[in-house]
Amino acid sequence: MFLSLLVVGVFSNLSCIRKNDDNPPIVPAEEVVDTAFTAQLIVNDMTKTPDASLHGTEALDWGMGIASPQPMPVPRQNNQGKYFRSLTCWGQVYIPRTNSTALNTRCQIRNVVTKILKKDGLWYTVQSGQPKGAAFVEDFANNGAMDAGVRDESSNGGGISVIVGVGNWAGHNYHFWVDGRAQIDPEHIDGVYTSCEARLIVDDPSKTDDRANCKNLLQMGADWWLSVDAAWLPDWSASSGIGGGRSKWVKTYWQHYSMCTLPADQILINSPIGNSSSEINVSGVTLSDTVLHMQVTDSKKLIPIIIPLTATNQLVKWSSSDSTIVVVATDGTVSALAAGNVIIKATTVDQHKTATCNIDIIESLFKNLALNKTATASSVEQGLKAENAVDGNVTTRWASQFTDNEWIYVDLGETVDISSVKLKWETAYGKSYKIFVSDDASAWNEVYSTTSSDGGTDEITGLTAKGRYVKMQGVKRNTSWGYSLYEFEVY
Repeated sequence: MFLSLLVVGVFSNLSCIRKNDDNPPIVPAEEVVDTAFTAQLIVNDMTKTPDASLHGTEALDWGMGIASPQPMPVPRQNNQGKYFRSLTCWGQVYIPRTNSTALNTRCQIRNVVTKILKKDGLWYTVQSGQPKGAAFVEDFANNGAMDAGVRDESSNGGGISVIVGVGNWAGHNYHFWVDGRAQIDPEHIDGVYTSCEARLIVDDPSKTDDRANCKNLLQMGADWWLSVDAAWLPDWSASSGIGGGRSKWVKTYWQHYSMCTLPADQILINSPIGNSSSEINVSGVTLSDTVLHMQVTDSKKLIPIIIPLTATNQLVKWSSSDSTIVVVATDGTVSALAAGNVIIKATTVDQHKTATCNIDIIESLFKNLALNKTATASSVEQGLKAENAVDGNVTTRWASQFTDNEWIYVDLGETVDISSVKLKWETAYGKSYKIFVSDDASAWNEVYSTTSSDGGTDEITGLTAKGRYVKMQGVKRNTSWGYSLYEFEVY
């Protein structure tokens, strides 16, 4: 149930469900702290009946707020037999189906954590931080979302707070996660655990404290992803739900909310809160290149080297001092768009250590005739339009629908001599395809064909063609997805 980022998996339903009282107990308004976070509370989050069903989800099984049945499969493969190599936590806050009348209460959330259990029997923290999210339509229809009205609570116990399901946010939940997915090795993981802390606080102290009437429910969960930067695909091959804990009332004091893939007996024996490894902090970072000289349309991947190599959290965020000259992808690939000078910065998520690369870009010695020209495709998937393949930016792409007979062509604007074509493929590449040229986009002449492409970048050289239009005609896909090109270049 989440979006193009789709973080939430669909929970499995249980065969016997007891109807719950959708009214939370009235709790005193004074602030207390629940410090007794034990393995048994994690077991309770995974085995007890949910406190209430989720508002606006009546047609959906997961809307019952039930914890996923255990044990959950770890590691997990997608529907094509490929192992997921990344994961992320998620959480969601709803009001119950009987509604909530409190308009002056906020849900405060802090300390979101993901841990994995490795083969050595220890739990390792792979994500931690404050929640990031949005107010989504309760059933996630069309991934509809709006600004959640987040308020910073760093001076009030930490984290953020939101109003859920009432007032301006009626018909919406609050769906959250931690910035940056965690990379995993599927051969060395036996369990997944996520948690956060939450409580109810007053929105406007000058108004009536109505927390006793507030009905907020919170669940934690996690999702698998093929990679840290994989985009969601409608066939669910790029992501899948790991599972979720039960829905539980948010009260006026801090409580823990959790999800764990282990069966109850194993949680009690090897609790993620009692057998964690000592985390190793990042002390520095360097880059594989500190100075680069590039031409327009060039691309190169920068490799971050984390110090020490055994640091627990190896995640890095990238930024460009001028994204009109050079853009940088989440994996560190830089793409030169225009002549100039740019500084690319890598910042570690842990300890915020930085490293930079200074890049000088000159105009290409060999002009890409397709750059920023008009492109046309047989189909478009998820808004990934044809023009993305000729914008010189390898962080954007064109993607077709999921059939073999798909194509894309570019109008060069005039008839020119053509000596080479370069195709920069995404994971969904063409195993077999043909290259055609034409003077009128009607009568096409074949100038190249292959039945054995291995993806990546295909450089087709030695052509002696002439034409105004150049087409890539797909014959056979290498995956069940469509065809997807980062760049379609003509020289």
